[in-house]
Amino acid sequence: GKLLVEHAVERPRLVAGLEVIALCRALRRALEGSTMLTTMKYLSDALLALGRCTDEAKTAFFGIAKSLHERCREALAPKALARDAEGARLALCRFVAMSNRGMDITFGRVDMVHHMAKLLGDRLAWAKDLSAAQRTAVGAAAPLPPGGVPDARLALLLLEGCAVAAMWHIRMATMSPSLAAVSELQACKAAIPSLVAAIRDISVKLVEGDLDLHVRFHAFSCYVSMLELIIGYSDKLSLEGGGAEESSWSLGRTCEVQLPVDHLKVLWSYLNGLFDSAYCADLPESSVTFSSDGQRVEAQSDVWPAPSLGSLTSVRHLLERRIEAGPAPPPVTPADELLMALLAARCVCESNLDKVYAGPLGNLLLTQCERSRPTPLRDVAAGLMRRLRVFARSSEECAKQFFDMQHEAVVGVYLCCGVDAASALSAAFVRHWGPRIPPWLERPLCLSLREAVAACVTPDGERLPLLDVFATWARADFLQEGYASELGAEL
Repeated sequence: GKLLVEHAVERPRLVAGLEVIALCRALRRALEGSTMLTTMKYLSDALLALGRCTDEAKTAFFGIAKSLHERCREALAPKALARDAEGARLALCRFVAMSNRGMDITFGRVDMVHHMAKLLGDRLAWAKDLSAAQRTAVGAAAPLPPGGVPDARLALLLLEGCAVAAMWHIRMATMSPSLAAVSELQACKAAIPSLVAAIRDISVKLVEGDLDLHVRFHAFSCYVSMLELIIGYSDKLSLEGGGAEESSWSLGRTCEVQLPVDHLKVLWSYLNGLFDSAYCADLPESSVTFSSDGQRVEAQSDVWPAPSLGSLTSVRHLLERRIEAGPAPPPVTPADELLMALLAARCVCESNLDKVYAGPLGNLLLTQCERSRPTPLRDVAAGLMRRLRVFARSSEECAKQFFDMQHEAVVGVYLCCGVDAASALSAAFVRHWGPRIPPWLERPLCLSLREAVAACVTPDGERLPLLDVFATWARADFLQEGYASELGAEL
């Protein structure tokens, strides 16, 4: 149906012969009766395609949105989930499908997002109340929550709903200067910082305390997405609080993005756990069906040509499989865990926030350069190395940071795993440098190496074995004789 409607819309003479009102009614009945998220997305696409060229379809789409808005408000009301959990899940599926396709289903209602966060908080409270025996009683499968508490499928939809609603509210607050005086817009704009803070807070708590691996991964992804939102709009709107007026800001001014230490520790622990699980799984490369670019998703359909997957990424495909798998899905496979680790690593590698890609999370990702790590993770870590090297050309400070991060990664591996592991990681870094160091990197390497050598000399002598590791960085191919003499004097 979607393909036929899009084909007709691209040819105006065919639209004139359509019974648009009857078609819109049929699409609405199909959308309200569908139970599959993928089908809901295709039906929404068909309505939007018609809406681009007919007023009747626009009116029908707006009517569906208003009806869905009221249904979602009822589903998010206190104790409503206990009465009709399946109805709430279907309503949230339609909410996510239509919100991602052209309309804010919250209609600017910030309280709806806070209600979603409240339901996610109820799930967290239930998870915390479980004893250790209850957490492990069912093996790899997470226990099912009681009535009134969102299950994993609904939790994924609530997280997606929170994120997409926040994006719509931010877009409305920054879209048109001519609407800046509207009182409702001003109220929405003032509430955005607290809204983003609430989403970040509940996301990091889910990363730390939820029992479902898919929910924890989606919460990690949602948290990083909020950081990217803050960066993207920081020249127009402060999403960290402390005022949201952009009219008095000077050209080029941006707000600083805060990454609390306690949040960073949770994200680091989660990412470290993913990397550890991927390493321990020891999957043969022949069984891995994805690369560092993600998972190749092929449409499985008897229809030719198959319906377009459009913006369906590896992340969305992974989560939609979980949402549509039922309340008791099969256990997560080692390949799924490796895919989650890969996608989380790409979140770090591709982040625009230096506190992410050049901070502890970036250091942790660099440890995956070592040859024994899974190939997809090694490729993502190598991508971060290349990115940092490109930044190193901009200034001596960035060039020194390039080597400082590698130094910190080697020291961290040494403290955790010993000198052999640190030596293997250091050798992997040196291979990435190439046969020779460019002249513009020699002085930053010398400065970083001086600090590394000095840090190895401690009163207890615990880090002295690292001197042999860092000695490989002082090769004649990398440093001129004058820099090498400075290092000898420092030692």
